[in-house]
Amino acid sequence: MLYKNGIDLKPTLTYAILAKAQEFRDRGHVVLDTAFGRNDLTQCLPETLIKKFQEVHSNKKVLSPISQYYDPQGLPKLRQLIADEEQERIYKKAGLKITADNVFIPPTSKGGLDYVTSLLSAAVVIDDCAYPSYAPLAKINSCPVFRYSYKSMDEFDKAIKKSLEVKDVIIVVLTNPNNPSGRLFSRKDLKERAEVMQRNSSDKKTIICLADEIYDRIVYPDYEFVSMAEIYPLTLRSCGYSKNEALAGLRLGKLIVSPELSYLIKDFKSIATHRHGSVNCAAQLALTEIYNKDISKELDGKSTYSLIQEFYLKESLIYALISKKSLEVIKEVFDVEDNPGGSFYALIKLRSKYKKMFLEKGITTGIALAEYILEETMSTHKVGIPLLPVSGFGGEDSDFSFRIVFKYCDDYQKAFDSLDIDFVKKLFKEKNNRLDSFPNADEWYEKYCSLLKKGLEGLVKTVRS
Repeated sequence: MLYKNGIDLKPTLTYAILAKAQEFRDRGHVVLDTAFGRNDLTQCLPETLIKKFQEVHSNKKVLSPISQYYDPQGLPKLRQLIADEEQERIYKKAGLKITADNVFIPPTSKGGLDYVTSLLSAAVVIDDCAYPSYAPLAKINSCPVFRYSYKSMDEFDKAIKKSLEVKDVIIVVLTNPNNPSGRLFSRKDLKERAEVMQRNSSDKKTIICLADEIYDRIVYPDYEFVSMAEIYPLTLRSCGYSKNEALAGLRLGKLIVSPELSYLIKDFKSIATHRHGSVNCAAQLALTEIYNKDISKELDGKSTYSLIQEFYLKESLIYALISKKSLEVIKEVFDVEDNPGGSFYALIKLRSKYKKMFLEKGITTGIALAEYILEETMSTHKVGIPLLPVSGFGGEDSDFSFRIVFKYCDDYQKAFDSLDIDFVKKLFKEKNNRLDSFPNADEWYEKYCSLLKKGLEGLVKTVRS
């Protein structure tokens, strides 16, 4: 097969590991979902939201949403609701004003990068350990990719300078909270990066930041989320509904375009017109319920909107607890690369002592070790633990670093309901060491994550054996 521009795209390691894990599940083995970044708290969403989805997918009316085409930019009502929320939560802090005209609804959050690289003749700057679809999307749209170590501001500066030698427009992709590490950028971190971008910009050289902030509501206690849109004026803020709201099956994103880049919207809309028209019309209409502030008797005097805000707090606390206690279980054999501050990921690195042991056994790559760990934890310890090698995110396969997803509960609904919302709200308002103030964290973890704990204990034994 002859590909245009020499493109030869390979499937991500994510799906290779997932396929292996599913193969074992199909044979009746217990394999936990510690490799795939899916939020499994969907069953805990407000009932009114679920009913809205059922309603809009009905065919009882002539003008049923499932029979309609909407504006390719997105349903105006949904865009206005998004704009109002974004204005109050993000853009007001920077003294910026956005409206529905600044909002675009693409197919998935990664559609943001797809659209901007389709439109602009740009180079793309990505850190050395990033979401695996970024670089392929850039290549598909004939955009050269430059990578750097996220730990080095000098490398960041050099990557931008090199990219400016070949293109006049640069797209810097910044994920916050990060996938695969769960790292959360502080305001200081973001300002440093913004200063580098501003310093390298000129009348003839434009540097746009594509801020992938799809996990911006899953933020742990003791951490603060700051959007790059508050700091850098040339920011495209890319979000969606798959992570924060646990609605991955909708495949809908939301791209908020800063006022200085608003001229891009009409071209995004033109591309959408020719590619697919409007995305999932029924889902767009249903999503308006998320922003519904009307008090409902069905919700015991609360609104869908207020319950969604509570959902964000509870999911953040659940994933923070799981992350903290799980890292304590495996700390004997793995070091954590960055302390996670959001999402449900951690980047862990095999300690050198154990790396040496596996090298002596002839296991010399991260993917080989991941396959060994999956089979051994499953067969010997009866709970399979799949890991994703860092090479799937742009890192070195010889590094023996892995992304692990800390989200598994024995019963998600019971874990969710165990948290008193008044206590949760109070905890998030405290100033310091908020997670440490959670009472009986060990007991909570043992009660609601017992299978995950067992699997991770098997992981430790597998590494040590």
